Amino acid sequence: NQSGGVITGFDGILTSGGATVVNAGSIGGTTAVSFGSGAANRLVVDSGAVFSGIVDGGNTIGAASISTLELASNASAGTLSSLGSNVIDFARISIESGAYWALSGSSTLSSGVTLTDSGTLGVAGTLTVAGSLAVNGTLLNHGLIVGDVPLGAGGYLSNAFYRTITGSGSATVLGAAGAANTVANAGLIQG
Repeated sequence: NQSGGVITGFDGILTSGGATVVNAGSIGGTTAVSFGSGAANRLVVDSGAVFSGIVDGGNTIGAASISTLELASNASAGTLSSLGSNVIDFARISIESGAYWALSGSSTLSSGVTLTDSGTLGVAGTLTVAGSLAVNGTLLNHGLIVGDVPLGAGGYLSNAFYRTITGSGSATVLGAAGAANTVANAGLIQG
């Protein structure tokens, strides 16, 4: 769906078997996107994309087949809200190098979900990490992060003034062995 394009219906897009959907426009319905189960599915989202309704990757977390949500790089920043409640059943989430995406509202990385940040991820609401978060790019916390934040080689973490990162143990922010990482903390980081 190209920029400016509109797809609407009871189900905006309904697929069966393995499918790839690219959205730079608007997709809406009770279920905006519903992928079939039992095959690898991929949803590529450009920064100007809008979804009205549930976005379902099709494969439950932990299934043999996985669905991937790819947050693409564009000239402008993108926003994704309610990851884990309105955007569901994507076991692999990736932020492309050069991309800037913000999570707003309440988002959850459930157990079995991996988010790999190779660009810039801004947290404007609450991000609860029960799955896996890999920061190979930049993580800007302007909200609340509940869970550990592992930094890959060259990873950068900025925790804004009066903002909080609460980890699950004694090492809330984890740096890659032998790699240079940067942590700029004006808020609270606690284990």
